[in-house]
Amino acid sequence: MRKVLKGNRQSKNEYFATKITTQKQIDMLSAREKIIETQMKSIDAFIDEVNRTITATETKIKEELAVKNVIAAQKKAFKAQQQLVDAEQELQSTKVIQEAEKAEKTAAAKECKKEVDKMTAEVKSATEQLKGVTKALDTTKGTDQKEILTK
Repeated sequence: MRKVLKGNRQSKNEYFATKITTQKQIDMLSAREKIIETQMKSIDAFIDEVNRTITATETKIKEELAVKNVIAAQKKAFKAQQQLVDAEQELQSTKVIQEAEKAEKTAAAKECKKEVDKMTAEVKSATEQLKGVTKALDTTKGTDQKEILTK
């Protein structure tokens, strides 16, 4: 019986040692599981932070691209506005030149009209003188012929 009791005790001791070892392993696995869960939470938090950073960076990049596009559009608009101003100035300059030429030609036309009027008056005067001379000549011819006839 001693042998049996000793065997039973040994079995109980082994069972108890196995139970303790198993409990320690379970405790260690539980501790590892907690550590892994904590690490997973930390990794998840890190991933979330990285995703937020990526999102913020993408947003900033989009904003910068939008600003660059706006600036490019404003530059185009400014160039177009400058071309419009240049065209308006050129048009105004052309108008001023045309007005000056018109005034010059109008003055020349007035001078020509004065000359024509002066020449017309001279021609009229010459025509009147010619009429007077023709009349005088006609009168003189008539008297000359009378003298010829009377002689």
